[in-house]
Amino acid sequence: LIGFVSRHFPGDWVRVVREASAAILKGDRPTRLWAAIHPGKGIVGFAHFEGERFGPIGVAESERGQGIGQVLTLNVLRSQREAGYRSSWFLWSDDRTADRLYRHFGFREIRRFALLRKELQ
Repeated sequence: LIGFVSRHFPGDWVRVVREASAAILKGDRPTRLWAAIHPGKGIVGFAHFEGERFGPIGVAESERGQGIGQVLTLNVLRSQREAGYRSSWFLWSDDRTADRLYRHFGFREIRRFALLRKELQ
């Protein structure tokens, strides 16, 4: 799983998966980290939660649009409920993913942030 995330979603998501995996090996609930495995292709997606925070979630670009993200989302939300959480939130998403995936499961926007950038010369 760490190899998959390193290839497809490099950066901080690798740390999240590494830390969640270590916590699971030490006795944390294994259902806080999900992997989608396709026969013959191996891991094609993953999803995670920590407390009420949903995410990150990622599906290999070549496998998107097939419902894998929906299955992963549903599994994480069920796991959060089974762990006793009454709400779920995530930090960021693009509008397309929010419309296609998150709103389908009842998420609603409560706050929006803007990323600002300046070229330094």
